[in-house]
Amino acid sequence: MNEKKMTEQESLNLISETINKVKTSYHEKGIGPILWGCIITVCSLVSFYAFKYNIYLLYNVWFLTIIAVVPQIIISAKEKREKKFVSFTDAAAGAIWITFGFSMMVLSILENVMRAKYDLGMHSSVYMLVYGIPTIITGLICKVKPMVIGGIFCWVFAIASTFVPYPYPLLFMAASAVVAWLIPGLLINAKYRKHKAANV
Repeated sequence: MNEKKMTEQESLNLISETINKVKTSYHEKGIGPILWGCIITVCSLVSFYAFKYNIYLLYNVWFLTIIAVVPQIIISAKEKREKKFVSFTDAAAGAIWITFGFSMMVLSILENVMRAKYDLGMHSSVYMLVYGIPTIITGLICKVKPMVIGGIFCWVFAIASTFVPYPYPLLFMAASAVVAWLIPGLLINAKYRKHKAANV
């Protein structure tokens, strides 16, 4: 059998092509940020409406955040199956958002305890401050500039919300969710679809 020997340049080209295929084999779809951007925006706006018009039953809308964990787990499991590899960036981003999720859970518990024992609630600015941290870090390590900008806006809105009476901070919270998660998620998803269409 006469096998053609590869030249050094051909070998380098093949290695380079393989690396590029691995690098582009998986692209974040942006579904998670879209989901949470929508959920937090809706919950914030409904809560604003509930306070404004004394429909306190509508405050239960925040239970949607617990329900939304189910599709998030399904989405994450599906995306994990589709990955050809797990990069350091993927692992780091995953760790950041798991930590964020537990932090939000702890904040919610603290708020409930404070309300029950001292009749004090957690100011919306605290949540927006926390929103900004994983968003900026993820944007930096994954090179997603809209997330970095969105995370900075979370901090700006956190400060701004301290100058307005309740329930207006809820509008800042809705805006935070839109700029930090919904818009970047839509941009990431559009990029993913474009990449997918180009490789069909």
